[in-house]
Amino acid sequence: MDIPSEQRAKVADMLYYKFGIARSTTGGLRLCPHICNTEAHIDRAFVGINEMRTFFTGKGS
Repeated sequence: MDIPSEQRAKVADMLYYKFGIARSTTGGLRLCPHICNTEAHIDRAFVGINEMRTFFTGKGS
């Protein structure tokens, strides 16, 4: 999903404050699940990403 550059900070802030997902230092989104993550963490990440997709495109998956 390509987010317009002027909206990227808003997306990053929404993902962080609503879902606890931090963006990478390069400005992109990178998910790196690890042994310490639970299924609930992973589910929350995908819910957050899908919500942002719906917010910006009007289409969920």
